[in-house]
Amino acid sequence: MTGKSSAYFQELTDRERESKLSLVSRLGATITLWEKGSTSRESHTVKEFRKEEGRLLCIPPAKSSLKGKKVLYTFELNGLAFFGNGETKLLGSGMVSLELAPKLFKNERRTTFRLLTFPHHKVFLHIKLNEEELQQSNVVGIKSGMSETGLFKNFLKLVKGKEEGIYREGYSPLRVLDISVTGAAIQVGELEAGAFSKGAETGEILLEFNGHEETIPGGEVVYNVDMVPALQGQKMFKVGIKFLNLTEVLDQKLGKLINTALRDFETEFEDFIK
Repeated sequence: MTGKSSAYFQELTDRERESKLSLVSRLGATITLWEKGSTSRESHTVKEFRKEEGRLLCIPPAKSSLKGKKVLYTFELNGLAFFGNGETKLLGSGMVSLELAPKLFKNERRTTFRLLTFPHHKVFLHIKLNEEELQQSNVVGIKSGMSETGLFKNFLKLVKGKEEGIYREGYSPLRVLDISVTGAAIQVGELEAGAFSKGAETGEILLEFNGHEETIPGGEVVYNVDMVPALQGQKMFKVGIKFLNLTEVLDQKLGKLINTALRDFETEFEDFIK
């Protein structure tokens, strides 16, 4: 990814890759093939995914020029684009076998699929304190062991404000600043910041999205940076969380939630016109 790019390509795990290719096959979806550097594109219809052989069997267009070629390919599922590469081989039946390279990538166009949630959308990640409990008279930091009940309660007031929402014992509600199907950026206080070191895993996450709830299997911290200015005199941090182990169903649910919210321009216009 370059600084000028509006797209981010994320490599899928083997399980995610097989899931997407299987779904493309079941749907009889169309994939687009082309040679690197060429402006010519061909649409092929997927008939079968042979996982053990690592290939897709496709019906090519009538006048295909990509038989026996090294190609790039792309397809779309639930509004997201996926990209890979491989080599085509003509079969005796007239079908084309696309011999797949091992890697498949998800493309996130940031201007389209990353939703800025604050202040127009009520979105929180509820993250569990690792092996420690919130108690009425004591709150223990995730890693630091700090006991700062008053500070923590004040922080919850800052991130939740007067809003009503879901609460789960042992979980901390952290305001989401922006979100995509691949992850989210959250706002944390100074007390909690030490718990979110780069590379740390969060465990199970509860996503609260405009009154809708989803459970995300896991997350990984990808960055932790200062926010300027401080919020009501308290130093705040922006933490990037990458979602881990999303199922095909959950991936689609998140995509629908975000895409639906992205179409809601009325609140942005209300602020603009003031």
